[in-house]
Amino acid sequence: MLCDVHLVRHDDDRIPLRVQILNDVVINQVLVSFGTPEQTREVIRRVQEDGTCWCGGTVWQGKTAMRISVSSWATTGADVEKSLPAIVRIARQAVEGS
Repeated sequence: MLCDVHLVRHDDDRIPLRVQILNDVVINQVLVSFGTPEQTREVIRRVQEDGTCWCGGTVWQGKTAMRISVSSWATTGADVEKSLPAIVRIARQAVEGS
């Protein structure tokens, strides 16, 4: 499944980021690819370096992916509101090569 990620709350002129959701989201985990394996690994590295949230890497059905898990009762809506823009910003920078 391909989807466009928009953050219209903050900037209406943002260009959508193309990401591929690799799994059926059942409970609390989503696997995301940002293009090539190299691009996906670079997004993971930069997200971990940024420190806003922590997402790990995996290979699922032969595809390199970033694993996003919400696995704690302590995760709040505010955490998600901070994490999503950080991941999108970092992914754009990594995919665009900046």
